[in-house]
Amino acid sequence: MKIWNYKDRIDITMSEKSYIYQAAKNTALDHIRKYKLNTEVSLDDQMNRLNQVEAGTMKDSNAFLLRTKIKETLNVLKPKTRKIFELHKFEGLAYEEIAYYMDISKRTVESNMARALILLRGELRKTLNNEN
Repeated sequence: MKIWNYKDRIDITMSEKSYIYQAAKNTALDHIRKYKLNTEVSLDDQMNRLNQVEAGTMKDSNAFLLRTKIKETLNVLKPKTRKIFELHKFEGLAYEEIAYYMDISKRTVESNMARALILLRGELRKTLNNEN
């Protein structure tokens, strides 16, 4: 609400995501300083707890973004390549098993996996570079 209320006066010089995390952290710190709900717990302990929560939220957020990007990239792959990738990575089948199951050569499985991994790495690299 605070960001929305002051949207006309805010000058964001970093990524919006980073700004929101920092704003939430600062608001929480202001709240802790103002009300000191638990006088036995020091401000340092409260900061440590806040940092732990923030780190967990960042990890969850990053994992969600990576999973979403992987799903998007898999949808771009050709159906045969996507099927081979899913059988290997999600079902845990070996290349030989995939070749037998799909009635193709092991070399075809290898080349399709290489193609899928190259595309995935490239897309994930772009995603990670955009966040940093």
